[in-house]
Amino acid sequence: MDRRKIKSTPVYIKDGVFILGNKKSRHLYITGPRSAGKTQLARQVATDMELAFYDLDHELNTKLRNYGGLIKVINSENWNLIDSNLKKIIEYFIGKKESFVAAIAGGIFEYEHVSDEIKRDGIILAIIPGSYLVEAREILVSREMKRAHFKAMIVKRKMTRESLRSKIIKDMNDSLVKIEDKADSIHFTGRKDPQAVVKSIFRQVT
Repeated sequence: MDRRKIKSTPVYIKDGVFILGNKKSRHLYITGPRSAGKTQLARQVATDMELAFYDLDHELNTKLRNYGGLIKVINSENWNLIDSNLKKIIEYFIGKKESFVAAIAGGIFEYEHVSDEIKRDGIILAIIPGSYLVEAREILVSREMKRAHFKAMIVKRKMTRESLRSKIIKDMNDSLVKIEDKADSIHFTGRKDPQAVVKSIFRQVT
């Protein structure tokens, strides 16, 4: 991803409709690499604009509860189960007439048919922490290292800190390739808190 080619277009909001260039929709999907802060930002936008908020990971985890939850299904590499449930959730989202903001994991773009449906339905806004890619990488590595399941891997010696770091960076790079292809707008968010990010990206139109 070349930052010089990134279009960080502001998103305008009027009467519950999101507007980005010539694209308009009542549905805004916020994505980014793991630990980018997409869920916090999506919740903040929804709160500030008094709109419904959804978290795709939460919705998917709920659907997969009878199978041990999302993490267990991912670890078992049951991709067909994830795929079929993703379809149901996206159909549910797309069918909604209300305005909403949804946080979606970057991994969803591995399922091309699902991500294409999302792109047709709404506006996809991607966020990357930091002000440039090298800084983003270090922020994401620091945040990911604090996750309980990654800490457990190191403690149980399933991974070393260096191998975990390499995995996080690879996952970030793979995610960004997909996100760059699907996102309608991509924003570096620096080290701002969610409220500051909302002010820098969104514009209310009366």
